[in-house]
Amino acid sequence: MAEEGGSPEQGPESGLQLLISATELAASLRGASPPVVIELASPAELEQEPRRIPGSHRVWRPDYQRPVDETGGLDGIVPTASAFEGFVRSLGVSNSSEVVIVDRKYDATRLWWLFRLFGKANGVRLLDGGFTAWVSAGHPILDQTPTVPTRGSWVAGEPNAQMLAARSDVTSLSSEAA
Repeated sequence: MAEEGGSPEQGPESGLQLLISATELAASLRGASPPVVIELASPAELEQEPRRIPGSHRVWRPDYQRPVDETGGLDGIVPTASAFEGFVRSLGVSNSSEVVIVDRKYDATRLWWLFRLFGKANGVRLLDGGFTAWVSAGHPILDQTPTVPTRGSWVAGEPNAQMLAARSDVTSLSSEAA
């Protein structure tokens, strides 16, 4: 379903590209400035299929969310700006980098949202159909681990407060609905 003001591929912001097809990604990977491909895969998913998109960097949720021991046992809490910046830089992402996020089941949109939350609204796309679409299109998957990237220089901004909901916001809304 199209968002008001744009298609699902472009989103409501003018010129914002949200999705990239497997064919477009394959062509981009052969280009002069290939995107940084971040592949989200859980340990269970890697047991089923350990191969990867050539050059992709594998991560899983604990790599980019705040550690559970810092959140009173809550899982999935937004990291600090400095922690997310360090994570992103370790993957070779700089301010001008194009990034493609690939998932096996889910979680790609969460990582995409974190990039937006911390200020990288443009240049981050989701592989339409994820890893399954890549494989179904007949593109290669490899057993090799990519080389460690040169550390990126991306600078995270402060979180966009308009993209966050506090407990009080949720409580207020649930009270209004009652």
